[in-house]
Amino acid sequence: NVGVHEMAHALAYVNFTADSDDDEDDNFKNRFREFSKVARPIFNGMQNGNANFLGSYAATNYNEFWAVSVENFFERSKRMSEELPDLYRAMCTLLNQDPLLQDKGVYPAE
Repeated sequence: NVGVHEMAHALAYVNFTADSDDDEDDNFKNRFREFSKVARPIFNGMQNGNANFLGSYAATNYNEFWAVSVENFFERSKRMSEELPDLYRAMCTLLNQDPLLQDKGVYPAE
């Protein structure tokens, strides 16, 4: 899903690249650091030739890994949770949602 993929890039851009005096989403930045503790080793492994269902494009650079991860989190939730369970759980925490539970009508507390 190109739309979800590009929105992931936009989310990263707004939080990490854009010039802004607005630090209102420090929670996202902090959660992203925690996400990266799980994601970075997977990305590094992919760069060293360890293939997984995210595909080779995700190994292009960390920005693409992030966007492909978000795309798969929403589009192939079940497969991601089965094949990369730690990454899936890290995405649930970072984005404060679990698509697999939402499919069952369960939503995180606000």
